[in-house]
Amino acid sequence: MLKTIGEYINEVQTRYSKGVASTDTRLKNRFIYSKLKQVRATLITQHVNKKQFLNDSFYQVLPAIELEFYNGTFIDSVKINNQILVSKKDLPVIISSINKPIIDFVSNIEGSIVYNNTSMITLKNSAGRKYTGEKSNYVYYNNKLLISKKIIVKAVSLRAVFENPIEAYLYPVFGNCENNCVSYYDIPFYCDDDMGKAIIELTMEELLKTYAAKKEDKTGDTIDNT
Repeated sequence: MLKTIGEYINEVQTRYSKGVASTDTRLKNRFIYSKLKQVRATLITQHVNKKQFLNDSFYQVLPAIELEFYNGTFIDSVKINNQILVSKKDLPVIISSINKPIIDFVSNIEGSIVYNNTSMITLKNSAGRKYTGEKSNYVYYNNKLLISKKIIVKAVSLRAVFENPIEAYLYPVFGNCENNCVSYYDIPFYCDDDMGKAIIELTMEELLKTYAAKKEDKTGDTIDNT
């Protein structure tokens, strides 16, 4: 079972309180979480760039991303017409490797259609053609998911590695909003135990450096004011 965000925060909070000489050592939970997710994103990117395998622990699924017809505005000087479907709401940020976002698959809800990753130019050009327009393609761009219109679907499913597990977990599911009442403390952090240990160690290093810098600044201010 994956450890929760709350468990990671508590471990960092406990270790930090023991590691600094201060009467007020408690950090804000959101501050700790921001450091944890930054370190996690950095380690995942490094891992993938070395062509190392990511196991299932890192992936989250958005089971039903609501789509609508694209409105025809310009993206990077490419005119997209209404042959393209687009996610109605921005997606949570997906962690990227050197070459591309870490997306395992995009499919229709039933899983019977799997969309292929392609470029914006290819997606635009194929949409209006009789034969290439029959292909099922997608592009992830600026936190939007664009889908070629082979068959009209109201929603698609996506499996990827997200920068912020909370945002991904709470992303609205088309026709369902049951996740909105969940405490972020109880949401899995989506990484395996080995990387989890490294994340905690590196987060502690960052926090202790910050503490040392603040302590030095306060000492400097005291000296300057005497």
